[in-house]
Amino acid sequence: MQAKNVNIKNYSNKLIVFILIESCLYCYFLYLDFYQIAPITSSYVKFLSIFLCAFFLFFINESSSRFPYLRLTKITLILTFFADIFLLFTDYYTPGIWLFIIIQGCYRIRLRSDQMLKQYYRAAIYYFLPCLFLLLFTNISFNLSFLSALFYFICLLLNVFTCLKLLRNSQTHILKKTFCIGVIFLFFCDIQVGISNISSYINIGLNNAFLPFLLNFASIGMWFFYLPSQIIITVCGILAPYK
Repeated sequence: MQAKNVNIKNYSNKLIVFILIESCLYCYFLYLDFYQIAPITSSYVKFLSIFLCAFFLFFINESSSRFPYLRLTKITLILTFFADIFLLFTDYYTPGIWLFIIIQGCYRIRLRSDQMLKQYYRAAIYYFLPCLFLLLFTNISFNLSFLSALFYFICLLLNVFTCLKLLRNSQTHILKKTFCIGVIFLFFCDIQVGISNISSYINIGLNNAFLPFLLNFASIGMWFFYLPSQIIITVCGILAPYK
């Protein structure tokens, strides 16, 4: 049975308030990061912005919960909330990364409801094993966090490739295309995360004046893309009970 469309008018006021609050938080922590002031305050503001994405969904009429997309988005954002606790406030990065691996599986359901998750993760393992083999012949020092991050990035890439195919398809629902943009923004965010942490695994040296600039840009760029991606995913979870 085809899902009914959610009337955007039912949520327009709530969406406007949500987006305005998130925009204020977004501008505030970008300002703090750009001028490199109050890093602890910036972390708490970032955490609050992610918390609001999950919290906002609880103001949505429960009659909409019959649509699996809203329920799945709630699960995704709750997992994101806990993953960011690990990554922002602790040194235990690996559990946060594995939560994001589960989150990519949730995104896969949104993108390809016809594909079993075991097929998706099997494909990720298929690409991960050759990468692991190649690492043995490099000078890259790797640990469990690095390997987890590599597997996560492969999962994300599989979703990004699917997003690009959906964006090129003229028959793809406009809200599904919007969701794809959110996933691609997340990809851009994780590129910045990788740049910020690359010196922990590869001796690249910082004598080149461009490298500190690149690292500083990446530290700002990751959240420049990350919060918009989560806002897009949140909104699409409410408005997009599409097939």
